[in-house]
This record gives sequence, C-alpha cells and structure tokens, in this order.
Amino acid sequence: MSFTKVIFTRIQPLLLKSQTPLCFKSCSFSLIANSQQLTAVSWSHTCHQQIRYKRKVFVDFTKIKPLNFDYSEDLVKQEELCPDELLFKYRDIPEIEQMPPHLKKLFTVKFGSGKEKLEHRNMVVQDKLSDLVGPAADYERQIAYLTVKIRNLMPYVMSTRQNKKHKQYLIERIAKRKKILGYLRQLDYDRYLWMLREMKMTYTQPDPYRFFNKKKSERIMTYKKTREDLFQAISDKMEKVKAEVQAEKEKFFKEKEMVLAQIDQQIAQAGLNKEEVIARYEKKLQLKTDQLVKFKKRPKVAWKTLNDYILAEKARKQKEKRVI
Repeated sequence: MSFTKVIFTRIQPLLLKSQTPLCFKSCSFSLIANSQQLTAVSWSHTCHQQIRYKRKVFVDFTKIKPLNFDYSEDLVKQEELCPDELLFKYRDIPEIEQMPPHLKKLFTVKFGSGKEKLEHRNMVVQDKLSDLVGPAADYERQIAYLTVKIRNLMPYVMSTRQNKKHKQYLIERIAKRKKILGYLRQLDYDRYLWMLREMKMTYTQPDPYRFFNKKKSERIMTYKKTREDLFQAISDKMEKVKAEVQAEKEKFFKEKEMVLAQIDQQIAQAGLNKEEVIARYEKKLQLKTDQLVKFKKRPKVAWKTLNDYILAEKARKQKEKRVI
C-alpha cells in the first residue's frame, strides 16, 4: 500500500463525520506527497468553503436600566472612615500608643483590609448602641449590623452588575432587616421610632397584594373598584333617603304643633281641664292593656284536660295488652 493511500485512509473517517456520503462523492480530493514527507492536503467543496461564526449579541448599555435599591429606604449612604483612625480591635492595646509613627500606621484604617474595615464599622456602631440602649436590645443590634452590611455592599453591587451572587445576598439582607423592623414596631413603637432616627432610614408596611401575580392582582383591583363603586352608590342612596326622612320629619312636627294648638283651643272653648282629660285617657289605655295581658296569660284548661285524657287512655290500653 502506498503512502498516499495510508494518509487517505486516516483522513477518510474525519471527512465522513463532517459530511454525508453523497457530499463526499462530489468532493474533489487532492494529495501531494513524497515518500518521506506530506507536503499538502487539500479538498474543495462548498460545505468546506463556507466560514461559520457564532452570532454575536451586541448589548446597548445605554438602554439598560440602572440598578435601584430605593426600596431599602436608607436616607443616607455609608460614611467614609478617617484613614488615621485606629481600628477598633486595637484600641485597648496600650503598647500601640508607645510605638513610633511609621509602625503605628499599620494598625490604622488606611492599612486595614476590607474585612477589617467592615468589622471596625460594625464594632463602633454596636459599642454606641450598648451605651445608649444597653446589652439586652437584641433587635436594635441586628438592625444596626444589617444596616452596616447593606450600606457597605450597595455601591459594589451597583457598580458590578454581573455579580449576581452579591446582589442576591444584598436583597436578602434588606428583606431580613425589614422583617426585624416590623417585629420591633409591634413590640415597642417608641424604640422603633428611635431606631429609625438613629440609623437615618424609613419603614413602609408591606403591600397586602405583593404575593399575587399580575392577572390575579388585576382581577382583585377590578373587584375592589366595583365594590367601592357599589358602596358609594349605597351611601348616596342612604344620604338621599336620610334627607327625605328629615324633610318629612320637619313637616310632621309642624303639623303636630298646629293640631295641638287646635286641641288646646277646643278644650279651652269647652271649659274642660286639660290635665284631667289626659289622665282619663291614660286610665282607659291602662285598662285595655291589662285586659290583653290577662287574656294572653289565661291557661288553656280545655286543651290541658283533653291532653291528660288522651294520655290516660293510652296508658290503660298498654296495661290491657300486658295482661292479655
């Protein structure tokens, strides 16, 4: 077997993988080789001449909406630390104060890592809280710790949009702080207001419709609107009826005054005493009411005797059956 045939047998499976047998038959294959060295291998076909690229997706960054964490309700940003300030964990070490300035700088904020700076911020806030509130204020300590972490992480997440892990962590911290603020609000409203003033933030109660999807929320809003319209129509009708009743009442009182005046005039013309006439009328009413009450309370003797007779007959028949 010649050298060219050996090379062809090695290349043939690769060509068959990339194209169908029909395509391979129509390909023009040429090989230029010597007995010792392969100089050139070439084939020509339309399927091999085409150059294919992956489709590039061009993103217009000007149209992307910027990240927004206004729902965290922080009124201020994270304050910058003084670079010459000693880190909190080295403040109680007296030997550092006796060191020369070029060594003392190593324990300042300027030469601290990001982790040490975050720890320094947290410890300063916790120390201030322990002086103001005391060591037993658990909710206040958690809120202060989460606020430091949120304000420290927010600028980084807003500058690096591709870091989804830190963004999710920040969203979780904001939700957790909101939850603890709600607990503190239920526990002690004065402490809750003091905490908002100290940490410089606000709090809004969660929306009751936040867990509904869009379609359900739209239906709920339509139901809510129709219900409000119905209540409004009912209230309008009630006000209209009240106005009519009030007008009729005024009319009735006017007629009543006229009728009473006529009655007084007739009594005066007849030469009767008004108080005696009213007393007689009240006595007649009382007698009528007493008669009605007696009639209602009168025992039904006939029905009672008839019922007793029926029961006695039943008992007598049952006794006779037993004897038989």
